[in-house]
Amino acid sequence: MYKRQVVQHRSRYLVGIASLVLVLLIGSFAIISKYPASAQALDGQPSEPSLSGSLPTFSSEALQPFKGEWHFDSTLLTVGNDGEATFITRAYQFCGPGILPPCDAWQGNTIIPGIQEKIRLTKISGTTAYGIITSSTDNKNKQQVTLTLQPHDTLKFDRMLLCGPQGPLGHCGV
Repeated sequence: MYKRQVVQHRSRYLVGIASLVLVLLIGSFAIISKYPASAQALDGQPSEPSLSGSLPTFSSEALQPFKGEWHFDSTLLTVGNDGEATFITRAYQFCGPGILPPCDAWQGNTIIPGIQEKIRLTKISGTTAYGIITSSTDNKNKQQVTLTLQPHDTLKFDRMLLCGPQGPLGHCGV
């Protein structure tokens, strides 16, 4: 009799755990489907429908001031004609035993920067472009970024000031 009660309690316990797991899974799927991986822009409008969705289209006039190469020392942000961008910068630690990525590497006499990100611009509002990181070597996937045009052919990329081709001499590193 005692063994039968233990088996019944174990069965009820396992059914309870399975039910809880099922409820949690269904709840998480409901949350994911209700709130897709899009972030809300400052004005409350979705700035990016989904990473797998089609690219937003911008007028060439709106995108023009952001296009091209922006740099500071060994950092480079390149914005393409389609609103896709790449960000490359040094990790300032070299790859080797015990060093986890991101890390810089030597290729001949050239340092290959360890931090590389692909960015999709999702919205342009005046002098600010909003985007999302679509792939990253430093675990920043799906993070929001902003690019804000500044005076003297400079651009603020999040908290970093980058220079365009006409940026002030000596202001943006070597």
